[in-house]
Amino acid sequence: GEAAGRPVTLAMQLATELATRLKVTVTPRSPHDALFAVSSAYLQDPRNSPEDLLYEARDIFTARDWPSPEPLRQLAAIRHFDLYVSTTFDSLLQQALDTVRFGKTPGDRKPGTAVLAYSEKRQVEDLPSDPRDMTRPTVFQLFGRMDAVGDYALTEEKLLEFGHRFQSRDFRPQNLFDAMRTKSLLVLGCGFPGWLARFFLRAVKGDGLLTQGARGVVADATSSGDRDLVMFLQRRKATIYSDGDAVSFVAELF
Repeated sequence: GEAAGRPVTLAMQLATELATRLKVTVTPRSPHDALFAVSSAYLQDPRNSPEDLLYEARDIFTARDWPSPEPLRQLAAIRHFDLYVSTTFDSLLQQALDTVRFGKTPGDRKPGTAVLAYSEKRQVEDLPSDPRDMTRPTVFQLFGRMDAVGDYALTEEKLLEFGHRFQSRDFRPQNLFDAMRTKSLLVLGCGFPGWLARFFLRAVKGDGLLTQGARGVVADATSSGDRDLVMFLQRRKATIYSDGDAVSFVAELF
Protein backbone atom coordinates (compact mmCIF):
# COMPACT_ATOMS: atom_id res chain seq x y z
CA GLY A 1 0.00 0.00 0.00
CA GLU A 2 0.93 3.67 0.28
CA ALA A 3 0.87 6.32 2.99
CA ALA A 4 1.66 9.99 2.32
CA GLY A 5 2.78 8.98 -1.17
CA ARG A 6 5.32 6.46 0.12
CA PRO A 7 5.08 2.67 -0.23
CA VAL A 8 4.13 0.77 2.91
CA THR A 9 5.27 -2.84 3.18
CA LEU A 10 3.47 -5.57 5.05
CA ALA A 11 6.19 -5.53 7.71
CA MET A 12 5.76 -1.79 8.24
CA GLN A 13 1.98 -2.13 8.52
CA LEU A 14 2.29 -5.04 10.95
CA ALA A 15 4.78 -3.08 13.04
CA THR A 16 2.45 -0.08 13.25
CA GLU A 17 -0.58 -2.14 14.27
CA LEU A 18 1.45 -4.32 16.64
CA ALA A 19 2.90 -1.28 18.41
CA THR A 20 -0.60 0.11 18.93
CA ARG A 21 -1.95 -3.19 20.22
CA LEU A 22 0.99 -3.77 22.58
CA LYS A 23 1.09 -0.13 23.70
CA VAL A 24 4.76 0.44 22.89
CA THR A 25 6.35 3.51 21.31
CA VAL A 26 9.34 3.03 19.01
CA THR A 27 11.36 4.95 16.43
CA PRO A 28 12.80 2.38 14.01
CA ARG A 29 16.17 3.07 12.40
CA SER A 30 14.74 2.00 9.04
CA PRO A 31 11.55 0.47 7.61
CA HIS A 32 13.29 -2.93 7.56
CA ASP A 33 13.92 -2.59 11.29
CA ALA A 34 10.35 -1.73 12.31
CA LEU A 35 9.17 -5.16 13.48
CA PHE A 36 12.40 -5.85 15.35
CA ALA A 37 12.11 -2.45 17.03
CA VAL A 38 8.57 -3.18 18.23
CA SER A 39 9.42 -6.66 19.46
CA SER A 40 12.52 -5.42 21.26
CA ALA A 41 10.60 -2.64 23.00
CA TYR A 42 7.86 -5.05 24.08
CA LEU A 43 10.27 -7.66 25.45
CA GLN A 44 12.26 -5.11 27.44
CA ASP A 45 9.63 -5.67 30.11
CA PRO A 46 10.42 -9.12 31.62
CA ARG A 47 6.73 -9.64 32.34
CA ASN A 48 6.02 -9.85 28.61
CA SER A 49 6.51 -13.16 26.79
CA PRO A 50 7.70 -13.93 23.23
CA GLU A 51 4.72 -16.28 22.83
CA ASP A 52 2.27 -13.41 23.38
CA LEU A 53 4.20 -11.32 20.86
CA LEU A 54 3.98 -14.04 18.21
CA TYR A 55 0.30 -14.60 18.90
CA GLU A 56 -0.60 -10.92 18.56
CA ALA A 57 1.35 -10.55 15.31
CA ARG A 58 -0.33 -13.62 13.81
CA ASP A 59 -3.74 -12.43 14.98
CA ILE A 60 -3.25 -9.14 13.14
CA PHE A 61 -2.08 -10.92 10.00
CA THR A 62 -4.89 -13.48 9.86
CA ALA A 63 -7.67 -11.00 10.68
CA ARG A 64 -8.01 -9.91 7.04
CA ASP A 65 -6.97 -10.65 3.49
CA TRP A 66 -3.80 -8.94 2.29
CA PRO A 67 -3.48 -8.19 -1.45
CA SER A 68 -0.45 -9.49 -3.29
CA PRO A 69 1.93 -6.58 -3.96
CA GLU A 70 2.57 -5.81 -7.62
CA PRO A 71 6.33 -6.60 -7.41
CA LEU A 72 5.53 -10.12 -6.12
CA ARG A 73 3.01 -10.66 -8.93
CA GLN A 74 5.61 -9.51 -11.46
CA LEU A 75 8.21 -11.81 -9.92
CA ALA A 76 5.77 -14.73 -9.98
CA ALA A 77 5.13 -14.12 -13.69
CA ILE A 78 8.82 -14.69 -14.54
CA ARG A 79 8.47 -18.42 -15.13
CA HIS A 80 12.20 -19.04 -15.42
CA PHE A 81 12.29 -19.03 -11.60
CA ASP A 82 11.12 -22.15 -9.78
CA LEU A 83 12.82 -21.90 -6.37
CA TYR A 84 12.22 -18.92 -4.09
CA VAL A 85 13.99 -18.73 -0.73
CA SER A 86 12.00 -16.25 1.31
CA THR A 87 13.39 -14.43 4.33
CA THR A 88 9.91 -13.25 5.38
CA PHE A 89 7.36 -15.22 7.39
CA ASP A 90 4.18 -14.16 5.56
CA SER A 91 2.38 -16.01 2.75
CA LEU A 92 2.22 -13.21 0.18
CA LEU A 93 4.80 -14.73 -2.18
CA GLN A 94 2.96 -18.05 -2.18
CA GLN A 95 -0.29 -16.15 -2.76
CA ALA A 96 1.19 -14.32 -5.76
CA LEU A 97 2.51 -17.54 -7.29
CA ASP A 98 -0.79 -19.34 -6.73
CA THR A 99 -2.67 -16.52 -8.44
CA VAL A 100 -0.33 -15.93 -11.38
CA ARG A 101 0.85 -19.47 -12.10
CA PHE A 102 -2.20 -21.51 -11.10
CA GLY A 103 -5.12 -19.10 -11.27
CA LYS A 104 -6.09 -19.93 -7.69
CA THR A 105 -8.53 -17.86 -5.68
CA PRO A 106 -8.91 -17.69 -1.86
CA GLY A 107 -10.29 -20.98 -0.58
CA ASP A 108 -9.40 -22.84 -3.78
CA ARG A 109 -8.09 -26.28 -2.82
CA LYS A 110 -6.54 -27.29 -6.14
CA PRO A 111 -2.75 -27.89 -6.12
CA GLY A 112 -0.58 -24.83 -6.28
CA THR A 113 2.78 -23.63 -5.04
CA ALA A 114 4.81 -25.98 -2.86
CA VAL A 115 5.70 -24.32 0.47
CA LEU A 116 8.34 -25.42 2.96
CA ALA A 117 9.36 -23.63 6.13
CA TYR A 118 12.19 -23.94 8.60
CA SER A 119 11.24 -24.50 12.23
CA GLU A 120 12.93 -25.50 15.45
CA LYS A 121 9.70 -27.08 16.67
CA ARG A 122 9.25 -29.76 14.02
CA GLN A 123 11.27 -32.01 11.76
CA VAL A 124 13.43 -30.15 9.27
CA GLU A 125 11.68 -29.81 5.90
CA ASP A 126 13.83 -29.96 2.79
CA LEU A 127 13.80 -30.01 -1.00
CA PRO A 128 13.76 -33.36 -2.82
CA SER A 129 17.24 -34.82 -3.18
CA ASP A 130 16.69 -35.03 -6.94
CA PRO A 131 15.87 -31.59 -8.44
CA ARG A 132 13.81 -33.34 -11.13
CA ASP A 133 11.28 -34.23 -8.43
CA MET A 134 10.42 -30.52 -8.03
CA THR A 135 7.35 -30.46 -10.23
CA ARG A 136 5.91 -27.18 -8.90
CA PRO A 137 7.38 -23.76 -8.09
CA THR A 138 8.60 -23.90 -4.49
CA VAL A 139 8.85 -21.30 -1.75
CA PHE A 140 11.17 -22.13 1.13
CA GLN A 141 10.65 -19.80 4.11
CA LEU A 142 14.07 -19.85 5.67
CA PHE A 143 13.24 -17.91 8.84
CA GLY A 144 9.96 -19.62 9.63
CA ARG A 145 6.33 -19.21 8.68
CA MET A 146 3.52 -17.38 10.45
CA ASP A 147 1.31 -20.38 11.18
CA ALA A 148 -0.17 -22.21 14.15
CA VAL A 149 3.24 -23.63 15.11
CA GLY A 150 4.30 -20.07 15.92
CA ASP A 151 7.99 -20.46 15.09
CA TYR A 152 9.26 -17.55 13.03
CA ALA A 153 11.86 -14.80 13.31
CA LEU A 154 9.98 -11.82 14.71
CA THR A 155 12.82 -10.90 17.09
CA GLU A 156 16.52 -10.38 16.58
CA GLU A 157 17.20 -13.19 19.05
CA LYS A 158 15.16 -15.62 16.96
CA LEU A 159 16.83 -14.50 13.76
CA LEU A 160 20.23 -15.11 15.36
CA GLU A 161 19.14 -18.55 16.59
CA PHE A 162 17.94 -19.58 13.14
CA GLY A 163 21.22 -18.40 11.63
CA HIS A 164 23.20 -20.36 14.21
CA ARG A 165 21.28 -23.57 13.51
CA PHE A 166 21.95 -23.25 9.78
CA GLN A 167 25.64 -23.84 10.55
CA SER A 168 24.89 -27.38 11.73
CA ARG A 169 24.44 -30.15 9.17
CA ASP A 170 22.10 -31.90 11.60
CA PHE A 171 19.67 -28.98 11.83
CA ARG A 172 19.60 -27.45 8.37
CA PRO A 173 17.85 -28.37 5.10
CA GLN A 174 20.89 -29.86 3.39
CA ASN A 175 19.36 -30.24 -0.07
CA LEU A 176 18.30 -26.59 -0.07
CA PHE A 177 21.76 -25.43 0.98
CA ASP A 178 23.37 -27.68 -1.66
CA ALA A 179 21.13 -26.05 -4.28
CA MET A 180 22.00 -22.52 -3.16
CA ARG A 181 25.69 -23.32 -3.05
CA THR A 182 25.75 -24.55 -6.66
CA LYS A 183 23.48 -21.94 -8.23
CA SER A 184 23.73 -18.20 -8.77
CA LEU A 185 21.63 -16.20 -6.33
CA LEU A 186 19.36 -13.27 -7.06
CA VAL A 187 18.97 -11.46 -3.73
CA LEU A 188 15.99 -9.10 -3.75
CA GLY A 189 15.21 -6.56 -1.06
CA CYS A 190 16.22 -8.56 2.00
CA GLY A 191 17.29 -5.41 3.86
CA PHE A 192 19.82 -7.33 5.96
CA PRO A 193 22.25 -5.29 8.06
CA GLY A 194 25.82 -5.71 6.80
CA TRP A 195 26.91 -8.29 9.38
CA LEU A 196 23.88 -10.49 8.68
CA ALA A 197 24.28 -10.24 4.90
CA ARG A 198 27.86 -11.53 5.21
CA PHE A 199 26.79 -14.23 7.66
CA PHE A 200 23.90 -15.30 5.42
CA LEU A 201 26.06 -15.59 2.30
CA ARG A 202 28.68 -17.59 4.21
CA ALA A 203 25.99 -19.96 5.45
CA VAL A 204 24.45 -20.60 2.02
CA LYS A 205 27.64 -20.56 -0.06
CA GLY A 206 29.92 -22.35 2.41
CA ASP A 207 33.65 -22.24 1.74
CA GLY A 208 32.88 -21.32 -1.85
CA LEU A 209 32.10 -17.75 -0.76
CA LEU A 210 35.81 -17.21 -0.12
CA THR A 211 37.17 -19.33 -2.98
CA GLN A 212 34.70 -18.93 -5.85
CA GLY A 213 32.70 -15.92 -4.70
CA ALA A 214 28.98 -15.30 -4.28
CA ARG A 215 28.34 -15.08 -8.05
CA GLY A 216 24.93 -13.50 -8.16
CA VAL A 217 23.01 -10.24 -8.20
CA VAL A 218 22.01 -8.15 -5.19
CA ALA A 219 19.16 -5.68 -5.69
CA ASP A 220 18.49 -4.05 -2.34
CA ALA A 221 18.53 -0.39 -1.37
CA THR A 222 19.88 -1.11 2.11
CA SER A 223 22.83 -3.14 0.85
CA SER A 224 23.70 -0.77 -2.00
CA GLY A 225 23.84 2.10 0.50
CA ASP A 226 26.36 0.30 2.72
CA ARG A 227 29.76 1.15 1.20
CA ASP A 228 31.72 -1.47 3.14
CA LEU A 229 29.21 -4.20 2.30
CA VAL A 230 29.26 -3.22 -1.38
CA MET A 231 33.05 -3.55 -1.41
CA PHE A 232 32.80 -6.95 0.28
CA LEU A 233 30.21 -8.17 -2.23
CA GLN A 234 32.24 -6.91 -5.17
CA ARG A 235 35.30 -8.76 -3.89
CA ARG A 236 33.14 -11.86 -3.75
CA LYS A 237 32.16 -11.43 -7.43
CA ALA A 238 28.58 -10.34 -6.76
CA THR A 239 26.89 -7.79 -9.01
CA ILE A 240 25.27 -4.83 -7.22
CA TYR A 241 22.20 -3.32 -8.88
CA SER A 242 22.74 0.43 -8.53
CA ASP A 243 19.87 1.85 -10.60
CA GLY A 244 17.22 1.53 -7.90
CA ASP A 245 15.84 -0.87 -5.33
CA ALA A 246 14.43 -4.39 -5.58
CA VAL A 247 11.05 -3.11 -6.79
CA SER A 248 12.56 -1.31 -9.78
CA PHE A 249 14.81 -4.30 -10.53
CA VAL A 250 11.84 -6.69 -10.63
CA ALA A 251 9.83 -4.26 -12.76
CA GLU A 252 12.65 -4.03 -15.31
CA LEU A 253 13.24 -7.79 -15.32
CA PHE A 254 9.51 -8.39 -15.76
